[in-house]
Amino acid sequence: MHSLIRFALVVLALLPLLAGCGDRPVTLTAIPAFPEAVEFAPGASATADGLAGSLQGAVSADLRSDIRRYRLPAATAWAEVERFYREALEGADWKAVPELYTASSAFSSAGWLRGADAREQVLLIGYAPDLGDGAPLLIVALFSEGA
Repeated sequence: MHSLIRFALVVLALLPLLAGCGDRPVTLTAIPAFPEAVEFAPGASATADGLAGSLQGAVSADLRSDIRRYRLPAATAWAEVERFYREALEGADWKAVPELYTASSAFSSAGWLRGADAREQVLLIGYAPDLGDGAPLLIVALFSEGA
């Protein structure tokens, strides 16, 4: 849980930097989903709801957010997830934020910024190795300034 708290604190520190100018914001539908990830609705997993709630609670009410929850195939490792998103965002307008990267046996995360001065949007991915049934959990969250 220490990694999750650290992650939320870094998010709190970075999100007020959103400038709201520059490139047109993207939606979460423009971000590819991890192969074989199965999206599930809020309420389907207490673990996923807790993580999504922590992320949502860490940001300003002035920010738009879209948070998706996914169940991954049982053998999916954090390194595969992180590599997939790193490669998918490479060459786009996204810039990795080392302060949002953490890897532990309980929770791992990575984050990217995009837009004018890399401050318009924040994309976060969070990974927990077990939802309680042996399947890893993936949270993908996009935060944007504006209405």
